[in-house]
Amino acid sequence: MNLDHASHHDAASHASQPVARNATIHANLKMDMEMMPMYFNVDFPAHILFKLWAPKNDGEMVGAVIAVFFMAVSFEALKKGRKFLYVLEAQRRNALIREGELPSALGGAVSSAPPSLSQRDVCRGMVRGMFRPFHLLQTLLQGVQFVLGYFLMLSAMTFSVWLFLGMVFGTMVGYFLFHWSPVSGNGYSSFHDDHCH
Repeated sequence: MNLDHASHHDAASHASQPVARNATIHANLKMDMEMMPMYFNVDFPAHILFKLWAPKNDGEMVGAVIAVFFMAVSFEALKKGRKFLYVLEAQRRNALIREGELPSALGGAVSSAPPSLSQRDVCRGMVRGMFRPFHLLQTLLQGVQFVLGYFLMLSAMTFSVWLFLGMVFGTMVGYFLFHWSPVSGNGYSSFHDDHCH
């Protein structure tokens, strides 16, 4: 029986390579986790939202706080703007119904349609409703609001005290500027949809 010790040595070195590679990956992951503290701090965050957005000095950090502040103000403006557009559209549709230009069955909910309308007419009305310019605009604005909300959340997850304060003050200023006018009849905007997206 002839044993080739060289091939045995090569097999042993190949078997240890995945272990060494896994250890290197684990060490790099551990180093990355150590760079991002999971508690509020006043250090410069490694990155904010994008790889290139990494403040290295006080001026860049102030710029980042100002950007997050205006992002929060814009988020509040967008929320109020969408409510305002909804109220305008509802008033326009009610005026068309009153003037007889839009049948109330097609202007209201599908469940309120009179039995005289065929299912085909109801489906056609639903499709037209989905592709109304107002609904398309609201869909686009919903996407922008969703992205802004998640950008704010991810900025908060840097655990930077300064970015978080910029976000809080931006939300407060945005609410102060845009939510003073009532949308509902009780004198205040409804609070049931006050959330991130």
